[in-house]
Amino acid sequence: MTTATLTQFPHLTEFEFIDACSELAFRCSRSHKERHDWLSVEVLRRDSIPYLRITKQLTTPNSTSPDTIHIQSSSHEDVERSDIEISSTKGTLDHNTEDAEIEDEDSEILNRTLHTSERSCPIVEYDILLSPVYRVPVLYCSIKDPQFRFPPTMDSLYRYIIPPSFKPQAEQSGVMGGITITDHPVTNSPVFFIHPCQTAAVMEAVSDRKGDMAPFEYLMLWIGAICSCVGLRVPLEVARSMIPNE
Repeated sequence: MTTATLTQFPHLTEFEFIDACSELAFRCSRSHKERHDWLSVEVLRRDSIPYLRITKQLTTPNSTSPDTIHIQSSSHEDVERSDIEISSTKGTLDHNTEDAEIEDEDSEILNRTLHTSERSCPIVEYDILLSPVYRVPVLYCSIKDPQFRFPPTMDSLYRYIIPPSFKPQAEQSGVMGGITITDHPVTNSPVFFIHPCQTAAVMEAVSDRKGDMAPFEYLMLWIGAICSCVGLRVPLEVARSMIPNE
């Protein structure tokens, strides 16, 4: 773990920001065998802009795709019809052999369906950049879906990204700092954006270790204080790595 402490709390230098992002990516790579909802954590750089990208699967009320259910049901029906036809026209065949072949074919169909479903699952991308003006991390998030079912609208934000526990607060007074739709500073794609105008004040309020906080600890605290409202939380396995001897 990085031992250097912040020099300008509650603000970050670019070096401290990169150090914190790299430390998080490293710790997540060490805990990749543990099950948590972060699919990937990467430190990226484009046009000389460093940023951290965290991805997780989008959680929707119906986590199983209706299309997948239909395909699976159709596969079973086709297999049953084939079984009837084989039984009626080839009564002398070994039925055990036929059943085994049908089961193998059914298994292959279902496996292909599951793999296709996994590739088509929508994900949420959380990109964290350092604001050159406010000198604090800024969160940009978007839904990536091969079928383009979740446009970057406020309706999508409230229905699919903001967790149920935060919806009453968000509907009454909005999310702290405010969420708007803007162009991603790196990709130029429309994304959701939490404005950083209140971040420094929030970090001052939630921290009791202003003088000896490491960049990685700052980033973890920032995720907990700012990003929970859009469904980004530090996995327990990563949080445990902050405990000595863990």
